[in-house]
Amino acid sequence: MIRKIVKYKVRPDKITAVEQAIQEFVAAIAKAEPGTSYTAHRTNEENTYIHLMAFVDERAEKAHQTAPLHHEICGDTIPQL
Repeated sequence: MIRKIVKYKVRPDKITAVEQAIQEFVAAIAKAEPGTSYTAHRTNEENTYIHLMAFVDERAEKAHQTAPLHHEICGDTIPQL
């Protein structure tokens, strides 16, 4: 099992947009990546989120990293928020 954590801050005016993107991303992962456990949470820190990932093996991790949705959300959407 491979586990990872991602933590980041969001601009206050983008909270609604990022929460929508997170919901869509987590739902899509659940459908498309059976070897991945993925959750996301807003922390008690101001405008801060964490994503918790668990992959059954390196193949599942690689599939997640190379999925088009991953690049859309992590490469395009989240950095703008």
